[in-house]
Amino acid sequence: MRPNILNINKYHIKYLLLIIILLYAADFSHAADTKSATDETSAILKVESKEAAAVKAAANAAVGEAQIIEGNTAVARDKAIDAAMRVAVEQAVSRYLSYVTIDENFQSLSEKVYSKANSYISNFNLLNESVTDDVYTVTIDTKISENKIKDILIKLKILTVNKDLPKFIIFIAEKGIDNSKYRFFWSSDEGSFIESTTAGDEIRKRFTEKGFTVVDKSEVMSKIKRGSLADKVALKDSDVIGLTKHTSAEIIIIGKALSQVMGNIQGSSMKSILGNVSARVIDNSGMLIASDSASAKVLHVEEGIGGDEALKKAAVVLADRFITAIMAKWGVDERESATINLNVSGLTYKRLQDFIRILKNDIRGVSNIVQRSFTSGGKANIIVDIKGEAAYVAKELKRRDFQTIDIQVTSFDAESINLILKQKESYDELPSLQTDGG
Repeated sequence: MRPNILNINKYHIKYLLLIIILLYAADFSHAADTKSATDETSAILKVESKEAAAVKAAANAAVGEAQIIEGNTAVARDKAIDAAMRVAVEQAVSRYLSYVTIDENFQSLSEKVYSKANSYISNFNLLNESVTDDVYTVTIDTKISENKIKDILIKLKILTVNKDLPKFIIFIAEKGIDNSKYRFFWSSDEGSFIESTTAGDEIRKRFTEKGFTVVDKSEVMSKIKRGSLADKVALKDSDVIGLTKHTSAEIIIIGKALSQVMGNIQGSSMKSILGNVSARVIDNSGMLIASDSASAKVLHVEEGIGGDEALKKAAVVLADRFITAIMAKWGVDERESATINLNVSGLTYKRLQDFIRILKNDIRGVSNIVQRSFTSGGKANIIVDIKGEAAYVAKELKRRDFQTIDIQVTSFDAESINLILKQKESYDELPSLQTDGG
């Protein structure tokens, strides 16, 4: 019997239609899933972008809190914002002053600066606000007028004007956990030489943040001799004064830094690590300004990294103490401005230029120099505006060992100083070059 071809074709057609419908449904489902996944990914990226922006803003954020009294959330919110503004200004002040200085002047800062926080903030953004247990909390990102902060601190004589802060140089020998002996930049031994130390770098960073100027150690390297100072870990005051005499350094920091493992934390891989930095500060005449030490402990799995962190923390504490001591004893703001006549003889034009350079770069407090005359007899009259007295200038010029010229102070009074200049033998002026005719 012949098969019914029509029935077979109908059967095949139905079967094919069913397959097509199923394939279409599966494709539609996949497209929907893809769109859903794309939308979800886009949403995640948007959330992450918002979170990243929030983290960035939080770097300059300040948090304030206020108690909600009798359900009055509006008043509590305003007070929380005021408290956050105060925190923001406190943070700005800490960028200019050491913690010790802030503590000593807390009442004055509270009355004159913190209580008027909104006058130092030009704009703020509200990052977050919440209520927990009748406490209203806000987080704000602020735009603070740094110049206004700086000006009020100078006006209150808490901050010293940066241009008058003394120049400094650091001699710190350091022994880390991974080192068998102390290392320092003035060493002639390759095993002990190190370009810079962890503690020294942190002290230098803290000082420069406060407006001090660091003297490049390359200025003293040429003076260091193998077999004498080059192998000393513990330096004497006389050692460094001799080295820095021809530099512009006005204060010298001398000391040692040591990190060591104190023991393991029971039940963990963490180690207790101690960092200690001890140092003293002298001026360029050898007078002691401050002597102190600071220690810090950290917990860390890696001994070397933990040792560096401990030294950094101790160095910051010590640097702040030294900055406070220097500010107190230097008395920059207490000095009155004066105009002093310098009558100088023994000059050539080159010596005159060297002398003016010394006045500009090496004598603290000089604000203006006017050369009134220079005669063929090697004499000049120079007017100097300076924050200080003629006696101070005379003392500095007489005491210092300048690299190119010797300066002899013959006499001085309240308004003038008489000087004679001589070229150092090692820096004889070159004669004019002669050429052969022909």
